[in-house]
Amino acid sequence: MADATALSIGPDVLTTEAQPPEKRDGSASSFQIQDMIIRDADSGLIMWKAGSSFLQPSGLPGNAWQLTATLPSAILSARSISRELTFSTVSAITHLHVIQDVLVYKTPVEQWSADFGFVIPNSVNSWSHSVDAADSEDMLPVEVLSGNTMIETKFMDGETTLAALSVRLFYK
Repeated sequence: MADATALSIGPDVLTTEAQPPEKRDGSASSFQIQDMIIRDADSGLIMWKAGSSFLQPSGLPGNAWQLTATLPSAILSARSISRELTFSTVSAITHLHVIQDVLVYKTPVEQWSADFGFVIPNSVNSWSHSVDAADSEDMLPVEVLSGNTMIETKFMDGETTLAALSVRLFYK
């Protein structure tokens, strides 16, 4: 399969675009991530943005994708970042929740979770959360993190996985 991912680098924003995912049966997925934006929470400066079709099908079973993202290394000096996620669904979701694991060298170092609850069918929804940085003496250097950090995110409806996304992070 040809790589449909394009990365555009602006002065302040890195944007990744790719083809939308498909379900196992080949039909368009009911659950779609429309976009994701990472900002410096203090200044509001957009540091990374992924557009409406940024997921590249990976050939993994179900709605599972792998993506490589390059973020500005300045993001590691931010005291706090905010992540905004816009998603849509054709079908109703009874209990949407997100589980996110951060791995460095395949070793879990952090886990976050968030509950959305019921999501009405044929809707577009937004979610935003902030993450505070560790103290500088507790941070790993960019040379260790770049290429060795994987963010694994599962979008769940109760116990059913709607989508799984793995993003390997590089810093520039």
